[in-house]
Amino acid sequence: MSLKNSEFYELRLFEKRAHGERTYFVRETHGRWDGRKGRVVYDRDSLLPLEGFQKYEDAKERCSQQWLTLAKAGFVHSLVWHSSVDRHSEYRLIA
Repeated sequence: MSLKNSEFYELRLFEKRAHGERTYFVRETHGRWDGRKGRVVYDRDSLLPLEGFQKYEDAKERCSQQWLTLAKAGFVHSLVWHSSVDRHSEYRLIA
């Protein structure tokens, strides 16, 4: 099996306390399969935007916009991972 085109992005929306207030962040992580190392390599991690959002709705909208941006670049498969079951439990084709 060839994993030549195994580049991917992970998008996560999370909450964190910053300066005593709830702040919501969208984290985009870029990774790829490295056949020589025999494992996934993560090579880029970004917050969109760095300062986060005061409102959950704004962060959720930014995450949705980024999904569409990635889909337009050819990343059209979305898996949602749930740590409680340690496997993906939701698949979405982004079009």
